[in-house]
Amino acid sequence: MDTAFVSGLSKFRLDPAKHRRDDDFADRMSHMFSTAIIVVFSLVISCRQYIGKPIACWVPTEFTRAQEEYTENVCWVTSTYYLDTSGVNFPVSNADRYRQSIGYYQWVPLVLLIQAFLFNLPRLVWRLFNWQSGIQLSNIMEVAGDVEMIKDPLSRQTSVRYVAKHIEDSLGAQREYRAGCLTNCKHCIARNCCFFWFGKRYGNFLVCLYLICKVLYITNVIGQFFLMNKYLGTNYTFYGLELLRDLAEGREWEESGNFPRITMCDFHIRKMGANMHRHTVQCVLPINMFNEKIYIFLWFWMVLVSVLSISSFIFWIYKSTFRSNRMHFVRKFLKLRSALDPGDKKRSFQFVDDYLRPDGVFIIRLISQNAGELVASEVTEALWLMFKSRPVRHNDSAGRHLELAEKKGVGGGGGGGGGGGGLLSKRKGAGVGGGGGGVGSGNAHPQTQPLNSVDDDPGEFV
Repeated sequence: MDTAFVSGLSKFRLDPAKHRRDDDFADRMSHMFSTAIIVVFSLVISCRQYIGKPIACWVPTEFTRAQEEYTENVCWVTSTYYLDTSGVNFPVSNADRYRQSIGYYQWVPLVLLIQAFLFNLPRLVWRLFNWQSGIQLSNIMEVAGDVEMIKDPLSRQTSVRYVAKHIEDSLGAQREYRAGCLTNCKHCIARNCCFFWFGKRYGNFLVCLYLICKVLYITNVIGQFFLMNKYLGTNYTFYGLELLRDLAEGREWEESGNFPRITMCDFHIRKMGANMHRHTVQCVLPINMFNEKIYIFLWFWMVLVSVLSISSFIFWIYKSTFRSNRMHFVRKFLKLRSALDPGDKKRSFQFVDDYLRPDGVFIIRLISQNAGELVASEVTEALWLMFKSRPVRHNDSAGRHLELAEKKGVGGGGGGGGGGGGLLSKRKGAGVGGGGGGVGSGNAHPQTQPLNSVDDDPGEFV
């Protein structure tokens, strides 16, 4: 029995490889940590409200116990108002009562849950739309996280090849199969600056979607500041800083009116006939002590989250938008694995521009951030070897691959046998027969040059 219990608990152990995400740390600060913290706060306040006693009112001595409970319940559900009793003569006008009304404390748990949902909303958008790229990012990140934990070289190599093969197949399914001057022009612009044309066929769908979600994260956390000020009814622009300044200067809630502990409540009781008697009682809201500390913490927490979100957005804009940064990033991993030969410079540009494209580089960057640079370099090397092992292909600016060697073999008629599909030669007019060693004189197709000519060479990246 004990063995089964321990075995069951072992399934819930924290395994770092199982918690890899298809985002970065700044995103997790919003949708994971912020959501968890706010939900915990909501549960704490809910328990204080519905299990404890959130309000206590000082009632006239003639009130019975039932009348006292009725008074406290009425004041809780109908809101109270704050007045500085040291300088106010009663009765006060209805306008003053309405102006100082405090109606947020009943709704704090619900508002906190709404805030938690808003922090998680950009994540839902990312998960909802990234699958449309045809790339299973969650599976890739999960396997990449497993690779980090694998020590056996053969098993590690198999997992790396699985990740690389899945990336290659997914990127291949995105490619454009139409030709034309306008299409080529669009792909050329999208390759150099990925915001002018946005879509799977341009190889930048994931990048642009991710940046849009980054904007949503920033919009959410900035909007939360305005939501907090509006909901709490405070006139402070920088709520947390000014509240701390009040505490540092000894300006208590009695003077500022923020999260008052003692409030006033008006209610009416109908007695015999049509007589309505209004009662004004003084109430204590101990729950406001919790609310004050919670919202001070949340304000500074959101400052931290906003700084991280904005910094992360700038980082991804800089790293993903410019072609030179993508080149440098991929070539760094290839050099780390010693996979670049002296003559591979131009072909490495073709590898980044037409094979990986912005989405492929984006996936490698996510692997680097979530599984480590070593795993990312191994996946990059595997993709590079797959790219180099493919037949000689003509690549247009749209990223289409036309397999000339397979579809248009060189005929080798003469000599000691028929020539099958011959191999391409660098010289036009020379074909090697596939039969009994005879050399034919077919009309061979020339080997086309890579997409990036010497003029297009962006230079060496170290």
